[in-house]
Amino acid sequence: MTNLLWPKIKNEWDVNDLCRQGFWLCLMIAVLQLIAAVIVPDAWMRVAAVLSALVFVVGALGVREANWPAATLLFTLYALTLGDDVVNGRTPNILHILAGLILLSNVRAAFLASRWQPIAEGDIRPLRPATKFRDRLVNQVPPKWWPRLRIAFFGVAALLVLFTFLDFAISLHERTATLADPSTAQP
Repeated sequence: MTNLLWPKIKNEWDVNDLCRQGFWLCLMIAVLQLIAAVIVPDAWMRVAAVLSALVFVVGALGVREANWPAATLLFTLYALTLGDDVVNGRTPNILHILAGLILLSNVRAAFLASRWQPIAEGDIRPLRPATKFRDRLVNQVPPKWWPRLRIAFFGVAALLVLFTFLDFAISLHERTATLADPSTAQP
């Protein structure tokens, strides 16, 4: 559990494992966002959930490639979404909080991994096997697609973070205004 929430990097295999772990977490969050898009009745919320899922899928590629700004944007987006839920009276469960903590640890892991000095030329490097579909997905797709999608990712993710922050700020302002003036509270 310590390595999950406070990862240490001792060698290139640790870098590989941590980035792979972050990739899978981001994909799981994307799947949950898509499920939310199906369940949510509001059309704008559906669009936001699908857009968020796409951001988490492409961001997963960046996390796998040890891109700490991508990991930071994903954590920020997730934290703002959780904060907005709390302000609107939806209490996050332990899985939401654990996912947020793991996303935060992914920021640290990606930062450490991005600064990791690779091993010498003659040394054995961790392999990125491509025998099974899941191996190809986590090992072969990110280095191929992240360089092509990263500019679009940062643009869309930054806009999504901005809109999520604005929604959070508006919800927080409305909530505090309601608490400050009980006569405006709705029954």
